[in-house]
Amino acid sequence: MEVPKALMELRPCEDAVQWLHARWFRDLQEAWDQCSRGDWMLWLADETCGDVNSESHRRLAAAKAACARLVLPFFEQRYPHDLRPRVAIEAAERYASGKDCDAAGAAAAAAYALTAADAAPSSDARAAAYAAAAAAATDVPARVAAPALRGDMLKRCADEIRKVMPQCPVK
Repeated sequence: MEVPKALMELRPCEDAVQWLHARWFRDLQEAWDQCSRGDWMLWLADETCGDVNSESHRRLAAAKAACARLVLPFFEQRYPHDLRPRVAIEAAERYASGKDCDAAGAAAAAAYALTAADAAPSSDARAAAYAAAAAAATDVPARVAAPALRGDMLKRCADEIRKVMPQCPVK
């Protein structure tokens, strides 16, 4: 598949471009449907997301929250009394559902979660907190969550994203 100009203008990572070149896809939708890299999908959705409080922005928040929920157990197992990542994810979910129209509130919850990340000596716990923060804050890049989402987690994250965002954001 020739990588579409619209995608190349977003400057994807070289690994993603090579992945697209190495496989035959009819179009980007088929690539989206088969992608097993949730971090790439979140990046693309983040790059093409609409304005704050738009429907596409809320779907992106829902997708990030779903991915962060996958790694939340790692953090809570290590720090069972630290609720900051859970609070951030729940704030993102409220924002995504339209129950809380305050994107700034979700971002504040994310900042709260990031303080948990800074205090966490474990890289898994730190990554989980950053993933939770990425779920809640639109200004935290999706790739921040990537260290916690390896192997099977990346695939599970991709599946969660497709539940929320079945259509590829680039045509």
